[in-house]
Amino acid sequence: MSNMEALSVEFEEASRRKAGYEAALDHRKTLSTHKVARGHALMSMIMGYGSAVSDNTVFAHLSHAALLFCIAFACAVPVLPIWNVAF
Repeated sequence: MSNMEALSVEFEEASRRKAGYEAALDHRKTLSTHKVARGHALMSMIMGYGSAVSDNTVFAHLSHAALLFCIAFACAVPVLPIWNVAF
C-alpha cells in the first residue's frame, strides 16, 4: 500500500469520527432544547390553570370539589385498615 492510500484511509476514518462527533453534539443540543421546552410548557399549563380557577366558573367549583375530595380521601385511607380490624 502506498503512502497516499494510507493517508486516504486515515482521512476517511477521521471524517467518519468527526461526523459522529457532530451528530452527538446535535443530539445533546436537541435534548437540552427539549428539556427547556418542557419547563416552559409546564409553567404555561400552571399559569393557565391558575387563571381558570380564579374565576367564578363551573370549572373552578369542580376543581375545588375535587381538591376537597382528595383531602378527605387522604385523611380516610389510614383509618380504613384500623376499622377493618376493629369491626
